[in-house]
Formats: sequence, structure tokens, C-alpha cells
Amino acid sequence: MFRIIVALLILVTVSTYADDKALHDPTTPLKGMSNGAKQTERSDNDLLQLQAVIRGNGRTRAIINGKTCYIADACFGYQVYAIEKSSVILVQEGGKDSIKLSLFSSEGKK
Repeated sequence: MFRIIVALLILVTVSTYADDKALHDPTTPLKGMSNGAKQTERSDNDLLQLQAVIRGNGRTRAIINGKTCYIADACFGYQVYAIEKSSVILVQEGGKDSIKLSLFSSEGKK
């Protein structure tokens, strides 16, 4: 009888301790990444950041500020002109200005 009471006490203590510790969901997106739904509301003054270049399956694509962009797509007021191994060239609509975004730099270059 004593063993059963001790076992129950240990079980209750362990389960209470486990409930107090918040478990981290491994499928939670990393900071700075999102599904792209909120990204369409960005202003032109925000800094564009190239987060990834994905090559394969027939089409090369770039992830810019969490949004997937293909060559010739309009993204954030620019048209995707070229997607290279580690950079993307964007041309402003109307051809007035261009920006080169690099994977290894935190700032866009004009």
C-alpha cells in the first residue's frame, strides 16, 4: 500500500512539473519568416531582404521578405529581372531604378 501511494505521489509531481514547462513547437516558423500574407502591406520604404534562392523543379525562385518571387513577377513595387546563385536583381516598375539583393548582405544595394 505504501509503494502505491509513493508511486502515485511521484506520478502527480512529475506530471505537474511537465505541465509547468512550456514545450516549444518545432514546426513554428523562424523569426523573420512568415506565410507572406502580411507582406503585401509593406511600404516601399521598408528594406527588402533576400532570404533564400531555391533552384530546381524547373523554376528558380527567390524568397524576399517571406514572399516567393519568380522571374518576371512583380514583388514589392519591383519586377524580378534575374535570379542568380546568391543574389536577385529587381527593376523598379517603369525601369527607373534597379536593386541587387544578396544572400550574404543585410542591406539591398542600388
